[in-house]
Amino acid sequence: MSLYRNFASKDDLVAAYLEARGRRYWQWWDGVMALNPNQPRQQLPDLFEAIAVRTRRPEFRGCAFLKAAAEFPEEDSRARVVALAHKKEMRRRLLKLCRATGARHPDVLSNQLLMLIEGAYSTAGILGKRDAVKAAAKAAEALIDAAVA
Repeated sequence: MSLYRNFASKDDLVAAYLEARGRRYWQWWDGVMALNPNQPRQQLPDLFEAIAVRTRRPEFRGCAFLKAAAEFPEEDSRARVVALAHKKEMRRRLLKLCRATGARHPDVLSNQLLMLIEGAYSTAGILGKRDAVKAAAKAAEALIDAAVA
């Protein structure tokens, strides 16, 4: 009950949780990018390796943003708005990296990589944490090699 003294609704509570989780996620992302600064061709594999580590943690239960978007399908839901903003930021950051690699079609590559990341997050808990993410990393490597060749 004390939660609802601070939040008007479940939607507001989930939105606040997602905002905090999003801040932590982008700090994590920036840390991954800092491993090889100004080397976007290496930052992309670094990202998939870091995702593999992240999804293998025992506490990993999938993507909170995807789950919230499914739980709150109404377009005006605050939680859905926060989840959508997070995914748009991920797409923007991937596009920036793909452009920096010199990919022939960075918009296509960034969308492909986004789908691989989302697939890894979605299936890691279902198909097995190691298999799902390993498959995504190998697919990402092939897509990146083909796009920058």
